[in-house]
Amino acid sequence: MAKARIFDVENKLKQKVGGGGFLPMSIQRAQERIEECQSTPKLFAEIAEKCIHDMRRNIFLLEHDKPLNMRMLRAPILDLKANGHMFGYKSVTMVCSDVLELMQKSRDVNADLVDLYKIIYNTIKLLLDGEIANDGDAMVKAFHHEIALACERYKKKYRAAG
Repeated sequence: MAKARIFDVENKLKQKVGGGGFLPMSIQRAQERIEECQSTPKLFAEIAEKCIHDMRRNIFLLEHDKPLNMRMLRAPILDLKANGHMFGYKSVTMVCSDVLELMQKSRDVNADLVDLYKIIYNTIKLLLDGEIANDGDAMVKAFHHEIALACERYKKKYRAAG
């Protein structure tokens, strides 16, 4: 019968960055900052600016037949969805949710997905330009409803084709 061997692996990453956790005071300050930012949706505009820029660049590349992978398209929408919720722009989180779910399940970039991407870009841009942060706004609900329907049509079309 073979004997089991035990390997003692050296954790170089832990040696470089050190051990331990966060100081309770640091955690408290971070929590206070998050709560402060949640009540000021204008801070979200600063975060969203980079995402909007990335989406605009992606659209330009797509329109000029440059290859983009799904991760490059998905990243700004994911950031907008997560940060929108955290910083009080629930309208953006709401309209991003269906498209993001669809993009996480899609493998290929096709013309219909590009159209959805352009729609979500224009919707987010409109919400930011109009400073519409409330997910209860009638226009936000209408956008969300139409985007959800478009995503359902996409899913039906490509489930049947695939």
